[in-house]
Amino acid sequence: MSGPASNVIELRAQRNITVAYIAAEPNYITLMRPQYETTAVGGTRKTGLVAVTLTPVKVRLIPFKKRMTWFDHLDTQGDVPNLPYVIMGEWTLDIKPEDEFTYDGGMYKVHSIEPTRNFRVAALVSYLGPEDANDPPTP
Repeated sequence: MSGPASNVIELRAQRNITVAYIAAEPNYITLMRPQYETTAVGGTRKTGLVAVTLTPVKVRLIPFKKRMTWFDHLDTQGDVPNLPYVIMGEWTLDIKPEDEFTYDGGMYKVHSIEPTRNFRVAALVSYLGPEDANDPPTP
C-alpha cells in the first residue's frame, strides 16, 4: 500500500513506538527557558530562567554513547565527566536550544534539537553540574 493512507498509518506507528519507548524508562522534568534583556550598549544578557511548563513533562534521558568523544574536563572540582545526553520526548514537546532543567540533583542544558518533529523530539543536552552549583553562597 502506498499513498497518503500508508503515510498516516506509518506516522501513527512511529508515534506509538515513541510513546512506548519513553514509557519504558520515563523521566519527569520541568524545562526552564532563559530570559534576556537588552543592555545599554545594545547587547543582551541573561536575566534568569522561567518555567516553560507548569507541570513536569515525561521524557526519556538517554546517555549518548558515542566513542571517541571528550569524556571529561578539568574543573575546580577536578576532572568532571562531560558526557552528553539525548532527551527524547513526544512530538508536541515544547523545547528549544538553551533551555535548562534539573534531574536527579544535576543541571542540564539543551544544545541542539533534531529538525524532524513529526513523531518525536530528540535533543542533545549536556550535564552542567550539581543543581546548587550556580547558587550564590549563603552568608
